[in-house]
Amino acid sequence: MRVLKNYAKQVAEGQEVPPIDSPENILVRDVVGNKDDEHGTMSVAGQVHELVEHTHEAAKCIPSGAAGVVVTAGDSEAWDLGSFAVMSATNAIDEDFDIHFVVVEVMSANATYEIVLYAGADGSEVEIGRVRVVRVTNQVRSSHLAIQTPIIAANTQIKAKVMSSTGALDAVTLTLFYHIY
Repeated sequence: MRVLKNYAKQVAEGQEVPPIDSPENILVRDVVGNKDDEHGTMSVAGQVHELVEHTHEAAKCIPSGAAGVVVTAGDSEAWDLGSFAVMSATNAIDEDFDIHFVVVEVMSANATYEIVLYAGADGSEVEIGRVRVVRVTNQVRSSHLAIQTPIIAANTQIKAKVMSSTGALDAVTLTLFYHIY
């Protein structure tokens, strides 16, 4: 709050407003920024612009207009990660994005499942988040799980793996909800 009061005082005293997307951080006005700063800048105004734009962007899902992706756990023992399943191919999402929900459409058996998401090309996948869900006999067999991933670069491939508490070839069918930047 003190920073904003100091900035208001500087403006009232006739000091200039910084240029749009100014890279300087010498004065308080540079840190606060220009009201027209775009997202991707480090000024307070630019960061607020990006947050508001992102928060109010329409949610999207992958896959869209198709059945979810089946991801199967390993079968050697409990908590054995299965193989990769591609959730979104390279170049499928052409803007930076992050994932907000993992929708588990189907769980094949009563078990605890841990779902792991990865970003990157084949052979260089990096974990970007994980969530856990439980299916019991008298439970709805779908679930929406909140997740917060880092910002993912446009055109990045997204994959998933799953493990389960049973050590069987349990499977989940997944869809991801995401927002673009």
